[in-house]
Amino acid sequence: MMLNYRKLGSGEPLIILHGVFGSSDNWQTLGKQFAENHEVYLVDQRNHGNSFHHDDFNYDVMSEDLMNLIKYEQLDRVNLIGHSMGGKTVMNFACKYPDMVNKLTVVDIAPKTYPPHHQQIFKAFHAVDLTNIQTRGEADKQMSTIISDFGTKLFLLKNLKRTPDGFSWKVNLPVIEKNIKE
Repeated sequence: MMLNYRKLGSGEPLIILHGVFGSSDNWQTLGKQFAENHEVYLVDQRNHGNSFHHDDFNYDVMSEDLMNLIKYEQLDRVNLIGHSMGGKTVMNFACKYPDMVNKLTVVDIAPKTYPPHHQQIFKAFHAVDLTNIQTRGEADKQMSTIISDFGTKLFLLKNLKRTPDGFSWKVNLPVIEKNIKE
């Protein structure tokens, strides 16, 4: 299965991976700036954004997803930027395929184990009754019972999408929640 991604610019390839609960949209502004000198790939990792949902969710399979994208695009050596979860993905990838990596930039994460710390975020997602909301404003109000920070709510609510049947989450919440320790 192929990840959803967008290409911008031309030049040396630069692939950017977002963090947990994020999407390629999070890097659009910087991606446009980087595209002045690079061919930028803004990627939605599995179970996020517009990419496929799958029960397997760990850094090994996400590294293979990245390898599949690189092969599909027929790239040789790439520059990688990974933020948070994306940072762990690109670190894992660089360890498995060092000859494929030209430069590696890791943002806001280190190569160590972190204790689970997203309980409040999961509570906020679950506070939104997707079956009974009609507007994003209603979702915001329900999420506000758990999270008051405007920026955090805005970030999380970017995952809300309207479907013919109402609203749903872009993120594969059950799988992410089940595998967050991975």
